[in-house]
Amino acid sequence: LAANSPDAIVLLDADGVVRLANRGLFGDAAPQRGERLSDLLPVAARSPVAAALARARDSLEPASTDVHLDAGTPSARIFELRATPVLDRGRLLGATLRA
Repeated sequence: LAANSPDAIVLLDADGVVRLANRGLFGDAAPQRGERLSDLLPVAARSPVAAALARARDSLEPASTDVHLDAGTPSARIFELRATPVLDRGRLLGATLRA
């Protein structure tokens, strides 16, 4: 299902390392397994994404944020990002991101 979704879907482990990512909004620039998400994000997206992941981790509930890319330029885009914790018997395994 993730492979055919037009949305960007990323599964992270508890350390923020990509375990699965579809092409979705990424196209050929999709994150690869083993890459750290923080290393892949544009500088402007790092803080809001990290904050959403922290809220999801701390509350064990989904958290959303808006991510603004290329603000003030003709290619400006805004994505709603949803971070959802992945749990196993109450233990945090990681998170999924959907934009």
